[in-house]
Amino acid sequence: MFRALASLDFSSNSFKTLIPDLLCNLSSLVRLDLSKNMFSGPIPTSVGPLVRLEDLYLNDNQLNGNIPISIGQLSKLKNLDLSSNSLVFSGRLPGCLGNLINLNVIDVANNSITGVVPSSLRSLKDLQSLHLHNNRFMGNIPLSLQNLTGLFTTDLGNNLFKGTIPLWIGEKLYELRFLNLKSNKFSGKIPLQLCHLNAL
Repeated sequence: MFRALASLDFSSNSFKTLIPDLLCNLSSLVRLDLSKNMFSGPIPTSVGPLVRLEDLYLNDNQLNGNIPISIGQLSKLKNLDLSSNSLVFSGRLPGCLGNLINLNVIDVANNSITGVVPSSLRSLKDLQSLHLHNNRFMGNIPLSLQNLTGLFTTDLGNNLFKGTIPLWIGEKLYELRFLNLKSNKFSGKIPLQLCHLNAL
């Protein structure tokens, strides 16, 4: 009955269930919004058939478990919002996110994701907003992010990043309008190159 459905919005309700696997059979969906509910359990691993999906909003729920590798099959995805859940991913964000070359927005803020940022994100040349705020990411800011020259927003605050603030932020990310590095473990000097970011 709903196989031709292009947009499905169940946001801002009080659903307290698992995300039904049946939704993943709606292969014509372009937009799926389940945000601001109380969906629990893992993100279905069967999301692969949603090959036309451009917008996926699962934020502000009670989801847990890993970010499934099958999300890397959603090649048309432009907006991915998994923020404000209880996602616990032991190790890295799945490297398959680098396959989503049409992404404009990645938002995984306010979860419990650990590990380092995968270098595969260097492939996301259309990325404009990267939100990693309030997780447990660690290590240095990866050099691979310097390839994301279209970034408007880079929010790395409230993590465990360490080392010095890279010079290339001011030399490569010249479109930046918002940069948040607060509440990490950075040391050294604040680079003068940040003053080159005229759009901040």
